[in-house]
Amino acid sequence: MKINKTKLRDIFDTLLKTEYKDHNDIKELNKFYIDKFNYLFNILSNKNNFIVGRRGTGKTTLLYRAYLECMLSFAKKYKSDFISTNNNLGIYIDLNKIDTLKNDNIENFERDFLLDLIKEFKEQVNIFWKPTIIKEFLTDSRNEVESIFREIENLIINGQMVDIVGNISLEKLKKDNAKLGIGVNTISTNIGLDINSQEESKNHYEIKPIELSVSIFYDKLSKIKEKAEINQIFIFLDEYSSLNEIKQIKLSKLLKKLFDSRINVYYKIGVIADNYNFGELRLDRDLHEISLDLDMIISSAGSIEKGFEHLSSFIQSLLEQRVKYFLPSNKLEDIFLDKNFSEIMLELTKASMGVSRTLGKILEKSLQKALNSNSDYINLSHIKEAIRENSKQYNEYFSGMVKKGVVANEYKELLNDIIYRAIEEQSKNKEKQSSFFTWLPSKEFYLSKLEENYLLHKIQHNHRLKEGKIDVDVYSIDYGLCLEHKLNYYSSSKEKRQDRDIVQSRFFYDSIAIKYDSFFIEEDIYKCGLCGDKVLYMKKDLTLPNGMMIKFCPVHNEQVLSIIKRKISNIQKYTEEEEKIIGLLATINEQNSLKANEIQKEVGANPYKIAWFIKKIEQEQGYLKRVTTTQPYQYYGNLEDE
Repeated sequence: MKINKTKLRDIFDTLLKTEYKDHNDIKELNKFYIDKFNYLFNILSNKNNFIVGRRGTGKTTLLYRAYLECMLSFAKKYKSDFISTNNNLGIYIDLNKIDTLKNDNIENFERDFLLDLIKEFKEQVNIFWKPTIIKEFLTDSRNEVESIFREIENLIINGQMVDIVGNISLEKLKKDNAKLGIGVNTISTNIGLDINSQEESKNHYEIKPIELSVSIFYDKLSKIKEKAEINQIFIFLDEYSSLNEIKQIKLSKLLKKLFDSRINVYYKIGVIADNYNFGELRLDRDLHEISLDLDMIISSAGSIEKGFEHLSSFIQSLLEQRVKYFLPSNKLEDIFLDKNFSEIMLELTKASMGVSRTLGKILEKSLQKALNSNSDYINLSHIKEAIRENSKQYNEYFSGMVKKGVVANEYKELLNDIIYRAIEEQSKNKEKQSSFFTWLPSKEFYLSKLEENYLLHKIQHNHRLKEGKIDVDVYSIDYGLCLEHKLNYYSSSKEKRQDRDIVQSRFFYDSIAIKYDSFFIEEDIYKCGLCGDKVLYMKKDLTLPNGMMIKFCPVHNEQVLSIIKRKISNIQKYTEEEEKIIGLLATINEQNSLKANEIQKEVGANPYKIAWFIKKIEQEQGYLKRVTTTQPYQYYGNLEDE
């Protein structure tokens, strides 16, 4: 190739991972980040948000870009297109680091989170103090801010802030607040207790002092905001889904206490689709969704055809901007064969489906194929070969999860049933698409594990089925799997006819869903001997208005039999990223062992989490291994004795 191959590889590498070591690295984002779908405006709004999408859709990059906008807002002449005020403090926290580096005791998790929050807050204030504030304030003002930070840290370490979620004794409250100069009368007034009362019942004081702790916390933050001339604080919490469910619920309780827009502090939480639990936090009230997933992009576009056009345009803009930054003397057409350029962009769109990490992997593989063949360009055949190879890898990683027992085999059987059904439909009409199918929204969780591993993709939500007049979700079988099984893929050039095909009842795969009801639904279900497996009844279907349950089939008057349930929750032991690490390493033997940064490119987890998790599994269960004779360590999981 006539282009700088090292720089080109760097371009593709930016799509595989987001890892910024210092503020200069983060500032690079301003040079090549593309906000085609107006996410930045939404994330920097005066609301608490959660940013949701499959792994690899760009959540971390978006959080960093929003954090960068906060950094830039301290420049006196900077005018933001996304925030109306200057001096907006951004605090970025990787929850994975807290969970991994301080994983000594789950009971200390809230304390560790708060200490990390204050540490990052302190660092950010000091960064912006130097260029903008130190000249305008006396030294004792800076010392006062440092003193307030120490007071907050003492609150946390001494237990008072930890007790936002737990309990606290009245005697301890009096002692702690005496140190902070808060009088007994103030305590009595704010928490509504009679200090002189002989009865200090636990029921009286275990909740209200907690509220006082939050007010003290925010009172301290308000003083810092005032001294440092900070208008708003945006706290970006990344990798929420890397926490186990217990820690997610504990953190959500803490956040519910901390949410307070009165002093302009807003939380932005990055989560993996279908892998988060916000406990008592109310969606659309406490937290507002910003979705990066494919179905939302297509929904906002208005149709599948326009959605694919938007995605294809986004990919082209994303690559053009990176080429402009990394290879300023070149154009995108210098990399891809010109006569196939538009078709290449469409192939990349169908294969990546809004997942930038998938796009990066395909481009890296395509580049290697072009180099191996001494080609001057990446051409269409390189792209298609890379798509097949990448899809095959995803399938192998998923099989690795099943092999190691962290994902139920039923998921693999379900995927196979969907593919076999698509092949059957293809045989009926070889000219029409068979890549898309429809599914009941109430059973979407049956497919979530296949979605998060990029084997299926949700295209549309609540699409009206032509026959039967019911709302269904539209899904696509992964494009690479379609190429492998010779399934006709949806063609946007024939949009109207293709859309009519999708909503035909023959692509409504509910008969497959019914087959797996007994695995996914965690309540008793019943079947009639005459109806067979085609008709299954939930308890509500057999319950009369007076609450009495009947024990016979409404159609045949035959006795219904309860089906023994297998609860899917029994097999779920790991977080989504941990499952991906296990699945990848299940395909890797000792001779081909990988470094942590190589695993990161494949699954998206941070290197420190990868190293910590594999060590933990090696010590506890032994089916993942480390090679410690080399530096850095290498890892594998394909054991010959299995």
